[in-house]
Amino acid sequence: MKKCNRCKIVFHNNERQRCLYCDTNLLLVERDDTLGFRDDKDFDPNLVGSDIKREVSVLKKVLLDWEMSEYLRSQYVIGTYFKVRTFKFLYLFSRNHYKMGRDYKRLLVQPLNLTSFLMIPWVVIDVIDSLYIRMSYNAYCTKCGWKFRQVHATQYHNAAECEYNLEYSRIVNEILSGNVNKTEGLIKESAYRKVKAGKRSAYKDLCSRRSEMGWIFDVLCVWLSILILMVLVIATMFPVFLSMGHFLIRN
Repeated sequence: MKKCNRCKIVFHNNERQRCLYCDTNLLLVERDDTLGFRDDKDFDPNLVGSDIKREVSVLKKVLLDWEMSEYLRSQYVIGTYFKVRTFKFLYLFSRNHYKMGRDYKRLLVQPLNLTSFLMIPWVVIDVIDSLYIRMSYNAYCTKCGWKFRQVHATQYHNAAECEYNLEYSRIVNEILSGNVNKTEGLIKESAYRKVKAGKRSAYKDLCSRRSEMGWIFDVLCVWLSILILMVLVIATMFPVFLSMGHFLIRN
């Protein structure tokens, strides 16, 4: 086993070299002395279905040192676990998180921040998709804790989709609770059985989103955003420079 001295978390996966939560180098230990207890007060119904119990969130303890909102930190941790932080991966995580819970806890799928001006194409998608979800996801499933599209009042949540949502919530819950290194084998085994049976697996989908092309598209997105900003600045300032030129010519 390996332990992070900063977060005080023991990881049972000996292949892991750095802490999942703070990226600190791990040290070898012989016993698991991670502080953890089951407490419903630490359960976050905005992240997973309200009928799912979980260990006290290790993430909340780490947040005190990082001065980062729980949602943004959740994104970082999930990206770290699956070894991908492309714009597409983070957006899809935000989209699923947006559909969790009975209410919408934020205005847009992907909250805007200081780096949003470098991902303008995704901001456009974000605004349109947020409107789409708010208008079309008009029902709530008490079993999986996700919103879903209901065409008529007597329609129930699709069983396959509900099962997928439960698996997705469980994976996120296990990662953020710090319990994933104990249950990772079971999660993978369950995903393997679903794929073998021809069913859709949330774990398989999350793993398959690792793509080297993703970083190329991110770079292209950044350059396109810079180009758009330059065009906007030039279009805005051109009349000003033109007026200054006419003024200097007249005088």
